[in-house]
Amino acid sequence: MIPLIFMGDGEFRASSPYHVKRCAELYGQGEVVEVEEINDRSKASHNHYFAQLTDYWQTLPESLAQDFLSMDHLRKFCLIKAGYCTQHILRFRSKEEALEAESFISELDPYVLCEVIGTQLTVWRAKSQSMQAMKKDEFEKSKADTLDIAHKLVGDRRDL
Repeated sequence: MIPLIFMGDGEFRASSPYHVKRCAELYGQGEVVEVEEINDRSKASHNHYFAQLTDYWQTLPESLAQDFLSMDHLRKFCLIKAGYCTQHILRFRSKEEALEAESFISELDPYVLCEVIGTQLTVWRAKSQSMQAMKKDEFEKSKADTLDIAHKLVGDRRDL
């Protein structure tokens, strides 16, 4: 990605000498290049999201607090419940093998959710919310969805 500065009158310039050199390496003089506008999410929205999640995590009912050892545990749980995740289904020869695999996977990544039904293990892993992985619109939707789930977990306890 090469950051550009709009100079007016339809002209753009690379934002640094390094990027000028990079443009010269990639493009010929007079070459037409399509530019895609990227609307990064705001730092304020990002900070609000993590502050809200921290608040919810700190006010979880005692019965749930032991299930979420950190705010990230809560965030990833809510992402998975809201559908912002990958899902993998593994089949084994026996239920015991499926349970062993569940234990192993859970030790490798404490943020995954696993479920064993018969000889089948389903593993859900939260999607990344990094700026590279999740653009503004998807982040804002995931933010609203996960905060809604966290709010439902906490219930009205925050108002006490």
